[in-house]
Amino acid sequence: MIRFKTMLCIVAVCLFLPLWAQAPYGVGDNVNVPYVSPGTLTLDGNDNEAAWQNAVSVDILAYWEGDWSGHPVPDISAESKLLWTEDTLFVWVKIEDYQYLFFGPDTVPWGGEQIFVGFDRQLLGDPPGDMYDPNWGGGPFNAPDQGPTVYKISDLGITSDWGFFGTTPEDSGWVAGTVFIDQTNFIWGVEMKIWAPQIRTNSMLGFNVGGATADSSFQPGNGDKAYAYYCWHPQPSDTLNGYPIDYLAGDIMRRAQSFGTLTFVGGPIAYGVNDELVVPYVDPDALNLDGDDNEAAWQDAAEVDLLAYWEGDWSGHPVPDIDATAKLLWTNDTLFAFIRIEDYQYLYFGPDTVPWGGEQIFFGVDGPMYGDPPGDMYDPNWGGGPWNAPAQGPTVYKISDLGITSDWGFFGTTPADSGWVAGTVFIDQTNFIWGVEMKTYLPQIALGTRTGFNIGGATADSSFQPGNGDKAYAYYCWHPQPSDTLNGYPSDYLAGDIMRRAQSFGTIRFEMTTDIKDRPLGENEVLPNDYILQQNYPNPFNPATNIQFSIHKTAQVKLEVFNIVGQKIATLYEGQKAAGIYVVSWDSKNMASGVYFYRLSVDDQVMATRKALLMK
Repeated sequence: MIRFKTMLCIVAVCLFLPLWAQAPYGVGDNVNVPYVSPGTLTLDGNDNEAAWQNAVSVDILAYWEGDWSGHPVPDISAESKLLWTEDTLFVWVKIEDYQYLFFGPDTVPWGGEQIFVGFDRQLLGDPPGDMYDPNWGGGPFNAPDQGPTVYKISDLGITSDWGFFGTTPEDSGWVAGTVFIDQTNFIWGVEMKIWAPQIRTNSMLGFNVGGATADSSFQPGNGDKAYAYYCWHPQPSDTLNGYPIDYLAGDIMRRAQSFGTLTFVGGPIAYGVNDELVVPYVDPDALNLDGDDNEAAWQDAAEVDLLAYWEGDWSGHPVPDIDATAKLLWTNDTLFAFIRIEDYQYLYFGPDTVPWGGEQIFFGVDGPMYGDPPGDMYDPNWGGGPWNAPAQGPTVYKISDLGITSDWGFFGTTPADSGWVAGTVFIDQTNFIWGVEMKTYLPQIALGTRTGFNIGGATADSSFQPGNGDKAYAYYCWHPQPSDTLNGYPSDYLAGDIMRRAQSFGTIRFEMTTDIKDRPLGENEVLPNDYILQQNYPNPFNPATNIQFSIHKTAQVKLEVFNIVGQKIATLYEGQKAAGIYVVSWDSKNMASGVYFYRLSVDDQVMATRKALLMK
């Protein structure tokens, strides 16, 4: 049979920027933050609430720099603890000096003891050229909702504009807390909260914490009286932006290169439907968005069950009468998708003058993981109706035979959408096949991060005329919109607007390609009564190797890979496993030769670390 294929391309000005392949967000270090019920904590400068005993600790003295002042090792004690509730991160930092506290005169900006808390609500990382939001009154740093920003704290209070003390109008409502000082015992610190609408179970944000200790007798050339800096993670060397070596001073907190990530666990309400899919990495040049999935990389893609939910009872089609597949891959800043629909009778798209009168595909993403806003209200400045701009929360790309759009006004992208999506719609009317190969720009995508996601569609028949004017006779999706009577959903709902509501979203997590398998016990072999991590084999290796570990009881397991400077470059496996022996295959074809370290953690406790050598 001769195949007739109509190719329809959407051309968009894209913002896809060349970055290091498989680069993680920041330093690639993640901490799980436990939940606390709203109203439990009083921000009075005392951590006397029982909940603080269950907080996660961050090693604020992990890195220390005082060689230049004659203080090569820490001469203070310091602790930092974290908790969360919906929309809020709680931070406790306590510093204890051994001699005295020096804050300097109130008229001298940043002339003494300091604490730095860095935060990136949207996981946007550092912008191209290291340039930040030009409309933010705090100098060359970011407004709190535009990327990495810093809260710098002194004896006078919390500020985010670095203009000494005082918050700018743009910062109103973003942060609150109490600074405490005990000059008798040389103790000071802060108990504070940071507002972030993205915070909910399983969401992830960027974070760092550090500070400086001061001495009135020390006068370095920059006028600052700090004699040492300390932090959870330093700013890695970056000669392009003026950091010839690892750097620990204050501005590490406004550069996401120095940030780790926080994952919020244990809360009562998860993001969306609490279903996660791991998406593997692809080289940015491996795919050609021509409507064919003939590139080898698509064979390793994650597959989404596009027909997991089907609703056609109301039209006499109670079970799926189509085949549908959806595959996903990622590279930095970019999510790739290949979606293929095969009908058994014919394809019907309706006349070009009738909006959404036939076959449709819905592609929903939430890069910053905002979820659904209070009252179900969306960005009022978005020209696409009551739905969100791609940078402001859950948004939908709706696809027809005419192309990809995000404004639901039929075909065409609005100016606000420029650069967010590109791809090719393919149609084969002879074999009743259609679909799309596309990419979406999501600046949050980096190794180990996650975003909100859903996918679905509708199949159509020219003879079917439901009351709403749409000729679709059935809808299908990965996850439906759960019943929500408050917002007009009396029962689970599968039609198109599920894709702009994060209640229906799962999450996708971005990792390298790995495979984990059970290894049966051999004859007379007994499962060890311990957690054991074996040496990888082969070793040295190129490009793939196997890593075996055993656990003696059901547990949460994490197997991670780090480079020689301690930066996490892959999470090979993360999830619950029963007692047994497991083998993980690690393909490092996109990585440079050198020494790597792989680490086994069980129930958030590090059990073992081993060294592997990649030789190309």
